[in-house]
Amino acid sequence: MSHKVYKWKDAPSRAQQIIKYGDTLFSTVRTYLKNVAFINDHAYDNQICSSGFTVIRAKYKIIAPEYLFYYSIFEGFVQPLNELQTGSSYPAVRDDDVFRQLINIPDKIEEQQSIVAEIEARFSVCDQMEETIETSLKQAEALRQSILKQAFEGKLTAQWRKDHPDLISGENSAAALLAKIKAEKETLKKKK
Repeated sequence: MSHKVYKWKDAPSRAQQIIKYGDTLFSTVRTYLKNVAFINDHAYDNQICSSGFTVIRAKYKIIAPEYLFYYSIFEGFVQPLNELQTGSSYPAVRDDDVFRQLINIPDKIEEQQSIVAEIEARFSVCDQMEETIETSLKQAEALRQSILKQAFEGKLTAQWRKDHPDLISGENSAAALLAKIKAEKETLKKKK
């Protein structure tokens, strides 16, 4: 999460809310983007945030703060808010709209914490999968570039190498191929 530091006298007029450790900050603008933050660092305790966020604060020893955070990024929570947004260039909801959303909360805080632990364990697996996919995508792109390089160096087919021995050698093979294509284009233009 990023933040800016201001002196109180220089703070924007929208910077009006004091946040606490364990709060969830839910952006009231373009709710479908799920710009939601959980304050899990004591460095942000008693800091000020914009009124462009609804500050969702758990009741001590009744609701696990992390449970509220995860619930606030759940599609079942966000989708009804998406439908309540008003305004075309700056679609937003009010704090009251956010606070009116129904939340399924288990009675015991221990059960809430158990649910949070399970969510975090499964999200960890998702993160690992995401890393694997990103690595695979990078490898696929490197392979594509290698294939293109081989293609333009004339190294993909034996027949092509036999047909174009003059284009295979040296660093300028791609340039030579492009020059030949350009020359053939000019010949076709002249024939027309």
